[in-house]
Amino acid sequence: MGLPLMPGPAHRAPAVRYPFAPSRQVACALLALSVVGAAVDLAWWLQQPGGGVRAGAALLLWGACSVAAASWWHGAGHGMLAWDGGQWLLAQTASGEPLVLAPPRVCLDLQSVMLVLVRVPSGRSRWLWLERRADPPRWMDLRRALVAGARIPAAAASAATDTAQQAMR
Repeated sequence: MGLPLMPGPAHRAPAVRYPFAPSRQVACALLALSVVGAAVDLAWWLQQPGGGVRAGAALLLWGACSVAAASWWHGAGHGMLAWDGGQWLLAQTASGEPLVLAPPRVCLDLQSVMLVLVRVPSGRSRWLWLERRADPPRWMDLRRALVAGARIPAAAASAATDTAQQAMR
């Protein structure tokens, strides 16, 4: 018989505050994809007799997608993702008050970078691209908190709301 795996005092992740900002690596990847897409669309358009309506539509679609990607990257914002041992908070530098979050979901983990999905109380989702180089000494604390924080029940997470909000100020 085995015991259920629950985070005990010895296994709880430490409180951590971790900065986030738009990533230059992501910007370079989006730019590279956009350039490749433009080259493929342009080559297809040049192969069509008379330019081709479909190829022209593909170029317009490429332009719209490139603008949407640039807008998404530029709107990523700066701030702090914080774990206080009981709940997650998101503080953006543009707005003052930190938001209490549902437990974040790690969608991509490449060891030195993570793509994390967070949900704010209004139900909106937000993607955060977290990089080790933003704060190397705290990176492993963040990783532990993302794993341990996913196992904390919602009732326990909501108990520390006031303490965590004051810690973010």
